[in-house]
Amino acid sequence: MGIYLWKLADGEINTRELEPEKLLRRGSIWLAIVILSLLTTALILIPIDLAEKLHFFGQ
Repeated sequence: MGIYLWKLADGEINTRELEPEKLLRRGSIWLAIVILSLLTTALILIPIDLAEKLHFFGQ
């Protein structure tokens, strides 16, 4: 998000190019959506006891 705002402030990104209808036609946007959805689903469904793995709370 920071890189996006930085490029927007520098004028490298034209705000007319950022219309939602045009963004959804890009394959890279759909690829990012699919990857992030799969990662989120995996992190929700896979039980990980992080406290135990990092030896929190004593042992």
